[in-house]
Amino acid sequence: MMRASRWLLTAGLLGGLLGGCSALFDSSLPEGCMVEDFDGDGVVAPECAADPTQADCDDNDAETFPGAPELCDGFDNDCDSRFDEGLENLQYYVDCDGDSYGNDLAPIEIACATPMTLDCPGTGGGWVNRGGDCDDLNPNRQVACGSCAQVDFLIVMDTSNSMSEEQVALALQLPRVVEVLKSGDIDGDGVPEAEPITDLHVGVITPDLGSGDFNVPTCEMGFGDDGILQTTSGAPLDCRGFMIEGPPFLSFTPEEDAGDIAQFTQDWACLVRAGTGGCGFEQPLEAALKALTPAASTLRFRDDTLGHGDELNRGFLREDSILVVLVVTDEDDCSAEDPELFWPASPEYTSDLNLRCHEYADAVYPVSRYVSGLLSLRGADDLILGVVAGVPEELVPMHGIDADYGGILADSRLEERVDSASGTRLEFSCSIPGRGAAFPPRRLLELAEGLQARGSTTVLSSICSRDAYTNVAEAILSAAVEHGVERCGPRLGE
Repeated sequence: MMRASRWLLTAGLLGGLLGGCSALFDSSLPEGCMVEDFDGDGVVAPECAADPTQADCDDNDAETFPGAPELCDGFDNDCDSRFDEGLENLQYYVDCDGDSYGNDLAPIEIACATPMTLDCPGTGGGWVNRGGDCDDLNPNRQVACGSCAQVDFLIVMDTSNSMSEEQVALALQLPRVVEVLKSGDIDGDGVPEAEPITDLHVGVITPDLGSGDFNVPTCEMGFGDDGILQTTSGAPLDCRGFMIEGPPFLSFTPEEDAGDIAQFTQDWACLVRAGTGGCGFEQPLEAALKALTPAASTLRFRDDTLGHGDELNRGFLREDSILVVLVVTDEDDCSAEDPELFWPASPEYTSDLNLRCHEYADAVYPVSRYVSGLLSLRGADDLILGVVAGVPEELVPMHGIDADYGGILADSRLEERVDSASGTRLEFSCSIPGRGAAFPPRRLLELAEGLQARGSTTVLSSICSRDAYTNVAEAILSAAVEHGVERCGPRLGE
């Protein structure tokens, strides 16, 4: 029975009583008490109770009395001056497209029962108990779909002395990179081919993991930068004073931060100019893995240390994001399993320091460590590896074509041969006038080959190209869109 009906019934009965219906009147009742228990719930009205704290606070409702079960109705059922207490409150999200995922951007209701009102275009939609819909007007796109997915972009920037020009080159191309990411206009014709990236984290680390207990030229003893996200810039003048405050990475949401695009681009340009003078033993793969791996992982790093993914770098890598790892270097990877490889006076590793990673391949970690390590962080569909390294430009495939890593590795320019003129370094694999030269990045290519074989997207560019980075941004955007289609089907109208 509705409460309004109860009040009408009560008013009618009381009217009868006051009109002289003496059959219900008991002269022994306390003064002002007409009927002890009008609603028949076994609890007397306040004016009839010897102990007011045990009286019925609503003697017109048989479901309301001290000790009654609390109902989800917005009323005080148990007479304790509170309503709906002790009941489980749930979050209710608006789901206008009926795909069972709610809109995070719409108001969220917290209640013990489904809300009555709903604000959706037309007559469809309803309430659901989970959010995450990036497009609540399209049932084909739900959690982290398409380019509106969260993208966590880790750049491993080489800081050896030869990388100054390369860092500047990437910084100069970032305005175009940001424009592609925020607009979806991949070919620059003013017409977006895809929706933009709408939620981006950018972090930068260096491949400098130090030289452990050994004093090595160009290297600091200890752990170097240790895979920790950088918060300052190594640029000498125009980025002086730059520092990230708060979480050690850049966050950008183009739709919300439209007025800050120039500032974001400038900050990113300062961040990638990570400086020079880093350790000559570059370990980009070990640095990336340590930067991203949570401490709870079974993976261990030098001296039995733990990963920084949920500690010093906490917050960068999100649970459902697409992970992009971009390695920029003019060297190959030398992620040493045995740190004695760095000891100049080692009785076991006796060749020139510059050749040790080449001549003692058993002293570095197998590439499989990084294939399995990265795939433990993300499924193959949500992992993109970009490599900008010493691959001759003519070996880089056109945009949209998978690289033939076997064929590239078989090219004679990618062979590791000691330079006969110096005897202390390998021959260059490519060079660019005015910028320098690079060495064969065989381990980086083997990692890309292993990930591609397992279904990940890989993007290859030549550091010897004058336009090494625009293609990387375009490929990453396209890959994010393609991954979204694979997750949730095509965008509406396709």
